[in-house]
Amino acid sequence: MRRPVGRTIFFETVGIPDMLERGQLPEQASPVGLGLGPLTTNAAGALGLTERCRVGAGLIDAHGGALGVLGGFAGMMVR
Repeated sequence: MRRPVGRTIFFETVGIPDMLERGQLPEQASPVGLGLGPLTTNAAGALGLTERCRVGAGLIDAHGGALGVLGGFAGMMVR
């Protein structure tokens, strides 16, 4: 399987060249909010939920917070 070169170089540089395989990372990131499907039977049981519960792609807290703060400045001109 061919991986994007930039990610491969980054992981090699920081000392975890096998991160893509070890972390079972997808070839491409999912957009925030994308529906990824229902919970698996094991996950539903462990969480006390049903398999009808849907899973969505999330956002890292720090990134979400930055968007929330910066969103307040949307449309303002910088001089």
